[in-house]
Amino acid sequence: MAGSPRRSPTPDARQRDAERTREALLDAALAEFGAKGLAGARTSEIAERAGVNKQLISYYFGGKDGLYKAILDRWYAQEDQLQEPDISLEELVWRYLEAGHRQPDLQRLFIREELEQDPDAVAHELTEAFIAGVDNSVVAPVTSDAEATPAS
Repeated sequence: MAGSPRRSPTPDARQRDAERTREALLDAALAEFGAKGLAGARTSEIAERAGVNKQLISYYFGGKDGLYKAILDRWYAQEDQLQEPDISLEELVWRYLEAGHRQPDLQRLFIREELEQDPDAVAHELTEAFIAGVDNSVVAPVTSDAEATPAS
C-alpha cells in the first residue's frame, strides 16, 4: 500500500467543502433560530441539523452570536439585491413579500427577534427615532413662540 496515491482533497476541494459547510451551518441555524430564538437555539442541535461537528460553529463564526450575525448579514446582502433605485413601490413590496415567502424561517426569526425585545427599550428606541426625524425648523419656532408668549 506504500505506492498508493494520497487521497487527501485538493486545496480547491477543501475550499468548496468549507463553503458548503458554512452554508449548511447557516441554513441549519436559520431553522433553529427561527424555531427557538437566539436564546433557545443550541449549537449542538444546529451542528446536528447541518451534519457537522459543533466545533465548526466556533471555527467559522466565533460562536452562536457570530452565527446569528452571519445570518443577518446574509439577509442584508439579499436585501440589497431587492432594492433598485428605479423600481416602483409596488414592485419593492412584491419583492419583499416574495423573499418572505421563499424564506419562512427568516420571517420567524425576525418575528421572534421583535417579540423577545424588552417593550420599554423598543418604545424608547421608537421615541428617539421619531425625535431625531423631526425637522427642527418646524419645532424650534413653536418652542420659541411658546416661550415668548406667557400663558394667561
